[in-house]
Amino acid sequence: MAAIAEPGGPVPIVPGHAPSPPTGTLELVAQGLAFDLTGLAEAPPLPPPPVRHRIGLDAQSLDGLAAVLVRPGLHLQAAANLLPVVRVQAAIAARLASLPGARAACWLPAATAIAPASFASTVASWLAGGPFPALAFTALVADPDGALHSQGLSFFTGQELHIAPHPGRSARDSARIAIRLIDELAGADPLRAMTRFTGPAGEPLVATPDGEYEIIRIYSEA
Repeated sequence: MAAIAEPGGPVPIVPGHAPSPPTGTLELVAQGLAFDLTGLAEAPPLPPPPVRHRIGLDAQSLDGLAAVLVRPGLHLQAAANLLPVVRVQAAIAARLASLPGARAACWLPAATAIAPASFASTVASWLAGGPFPALAFTALVADPDGALHSQGLSFFTGQELHIAPHPGRSARDSARIAIRLIDELAGADPLRAMTRFTGPAGEPLVATPDGEYEIIRIYSEA
């Protein structure tokens, strides 16, 4: 418990209620919110979660590992996708990712796994006022036709991005656009009407909700 607690960090984390006898679950409290940490030594080990997208990790990076899971406590579960709750959950996860022996940080809604140092640094930047860590909490997938779509944004907004291909725009450029838009959309209400945005290079973009509002299609105006 002493290794996990971080009372002096940017988001102070302190142990809460510990079941007696031990059950492999520990309550952690941060900013008045309680989270459950499960999979500790008193319980059978948890297997790694299903992962479709790896960042800074190879295909065998999770083989043979045991997982611990941090999730909102019972009183928070209805608000699990709200950014204030995710921020605190991410702070706890970043603390875990910084411990010796951590091999990956996984985000279940997007089925992603990211190298622990990268996860901890991007979360620290976010907590300090930086951009939403899009590549830690969403995945970007290229379609055969050159379009790019997100996976995991719907956890926050109920919608996913679909960025149409555009002449002269590279896959890297489309990824930059996606990251910029995810930063703007993750904490906002779902789009219900055509909206204009400006891309990271100043390019004008049009966002149009489609498919019963489940998809936001992004096109370049120029």
